[in-house]
Amino acid sequence: MYARTSNLDCTNAWVDHTPPATEQLDEFHAVTVRPVFRDCNELIKSLKQSGMRKNLDQGRLVHAHCVKTGSLTRNVYLDTALLDMYAKCGALEKAQLVFEDLSEPDTAIWNVLISAYVEHGLSHEALHCLEGMQKQGISPSAITYVFLLKACGRLGALQKGEQLHVEASRKGLLENNTVLRTALVDMYAKCGALVKCQEAFDELPSRDVVSWNALISGYVQYGFDDKVMECFQHMRHEGLKPDVVTYICVLKACAGIKDLKVGEEIHHEVSKLGWGQRNILLGTALVDMYSECSELGKARQVFDDLPARDVPLWNALISGYVQHGFDKEALDCYGQMCRDKLPPNPVTFVSVLKACGNLRAADQGKEVHAEICRQGLLEKDVVLVTALVDMYASCGQLPKARAVFDEFPNRDVTSWTALINAYIQQNQGEEALRCLESMYSEGLSPNAVTFACILKACGSIGAVENGKKIHMEIDRQGLLKKSSVLCTALVDMYAKCGLLAIAQNVLDNLPSRDVTCWTALMSGYAQYGLIDEALLSYERMRDEGLSPDLDNFLCIVRTCGSLGAVRKGDELYTEIDNLGLLDRHAVLGIVLIDMYAKCGALTRSREVFNKLTRQDVVSWTALIAGYTQFGMTNFVFDLFNRMRKTFVEPNEVTFIVLLNACSHAGLVEEGKFFFKLMCTVYKITPTLEHYTCMVDLFFRAGDFNYALSLIERVPSSDYLLLWLSLLNASGRWANINVGELAFECAMQLDENCAATYAFTNNLYAAIGMQQEAGTLWH
Repeated sequence: MYARTSNLDCTNAWVDHTPPATEQLDEFHAVTVRPVFRDCNELIKSLKQSGMRKNLDQGRLVHAHCVKTGSLTRNVYLDTALLDMYAKCGALEKAQLVFEDLSEPDTAIWNVLISAYVEHGLSHEALHCLEGMQKQGISPSAITYVFLLKACGRLGALQKGEQLHVEASRKGLLENNTVLRTALVDMYAKCGALVKCQEAFDELPSRDVVSWNALISGYVQYGFDDKVMECFQHMRHEGLKPDVVTYICVLKACAGIKDLKVGEEIHHEVSKLGWGQRNILLGTALVDMYSECSELGKARQVFDDLPARDVPLWNALISGYVQHGFDKEALDCYGQMCRDKLPPNPVTFVSVLKACGNLRAADQGKEVHAEICRQGLLEKDVVLVTALVDMYASCGQLPKARAVFDEFPNRDVTSWTALINAYIQQNQGEEALRCLESMYSEGLSPNAVTFACILKACGSIGAVENGKKIHMEIDRQGLLKKSSVLCTALVDMYAKCGLLAIAQNVLDNLPSRDVTCWTALMSGYAQYGLIDEALLSYERMRDEGLSPDLDNFLCIVRTCGSLGAVRKGDELYTEIDNLGLLDRHAVLGIVLIDMYAKCGALTRSREVFNKLTRQDVVSWTALIAGYTQFGMTNFVFDLFNRMRKTFVEPNEVTFIVLLNACSHAGLVEEGKFFFKLMCTVYKITPTLEHYTCMVDLFFRAGDFNYALSLIERVPSSDYLLLWLSLLNASGRWANINVGELAFECAMQLDENCAATYAFTNNLYAAIGMQQEAGTLWH
């Protein structure tokens, strides 16, 4: 091989133009380059410029000149610059060829190769370089360890990183070396070893923004948002100014803990610095933060103010819309994104499919499915398969969901769980249990999420024995200690099956109890009319220091309505109002209106209604229904007229409430008016409930012929249900003639319907014909 010199003056190199006999460099012999470089300094400068500009063609020309003039045989700095140029241009194969042609690569040369591998995602290759250095007896420098630690962080190779930490410490490289110590902080952070990360950080001789960012990034990556906020405050107290990376991490933490106040402060700071509208990564973090904090208007404003948009930014906005139920807006964004020629990625498709499922937009979902297939994304992406199965299930197209699942070649626990959940969504618990058996037959073991779904299926169909078997398997695997979702599912299953004592026992023995578990138990008690037990459970939950969430408030407020516990309801209303929850969750206002109405406190119902920031058809209908319960038809009609004057259109539920009010008050003409108004003005197709109200209205008024003629207009699929309704009403009013007619019509449709015999038995019993009732069963 050849000897090299570190002399920067290579003027004498032009004497010998004999190139090295290296086959890999033969291609350069055909290149004709005039010698325009006066010395090696200019060659090195040109190579550095080519690397910085990623101008591979210019760099190759300089390389050809070096080969032609034999410069590479004489200068270590030139060799390093050449290797670095290829690395920066991403031509790693060329860099490797240059490296292999060197006879005695030193630490600096090795560092260039290692850094190239790390920067281009070849972390394994970077770590293999260490073995090569050690074989040649070359000692790594502090910079070598910096690059190697970065490779360990990217691979999550904690054990190797710890080994490098020991080596660097033994060689005394850590003393007063902030860069290397920061690399240690970053490595431990990326590997999830946050205790060691904090220890390495605390040992830093001095701390700058980069080292703080390494620590903060680790905490935010693993969801320790409170620690992020704590670090952010300490960093500022040390007089350090955050950079873009800091702000992005803190905004992610704000999103995680929904800290809108700090998020807005950061937005104000970055706006003053002019970063908010220039940095798309920072803009994306702001959109995500506002979305998580339910401030979608501000999220959209940040989005609109950005001069350029990329796919992650669109994804942040779309997922925010979907998360908060603005599915139509999400699909509009998807359409605009496609019109802007930005290719959606799997993250986009998952959110869009969720929106399609929520809207039951099967046709649009199929278009998205076709686009996913066109991009060839389904073969390996189980998350997309899961999203498609969920979408088709939500749209009521289980055969299509099953077809997507069956076509997926790499079925795993996640995809099986998605299918099981699809059947549960469509109330097909038995089929969900069969899927579990098929999953076992493929040699797959359920995870905690699968078990939670299966327990839900057991609860929905009352399959308590299957549920107990699942419980035993969960205990055997010790999963209750790891999954709060599973704990809740287990309590909920026993509660829905009516085994409330077991549900209570399971909850009492849980290693940790959260609000969701308590809500499942309270709902079970309320479902079976054990209202006092439900309220007692609520008090026990509060005694444990747990604060209610939305579902818990909904459950306990409904329970107060069932019990008529207006005082407890007042306490809950005060707490909900003080927390500002009425502004964020309209459904809470609706259940409060209903609760007060059931307690007879209609003035309080009206007060809650007036406090709502948005009075929509659901809240209007809830208020109207409250007055209907007490037969206050004048107030009912007045509220309905006021609703229409505010340009809120009634829905089918509103008219059920109105028709019920007319039926109970015997207001035939008013009932006819509302029925006609519903059909002609609001174009609402009557449902079975509407026909039942009208039939009952005419029946109460003694107009049996009109009631029977109305039945003739009902869709054939609802005939049996309506005859049964009429038969039941006959029993209440002891009308044998209409009752026997309804019995005969019901028998013609289904002679095996048990309800027909039960209602007829009630009719005969009501008019003192018990002996005739007994003949029905023979």
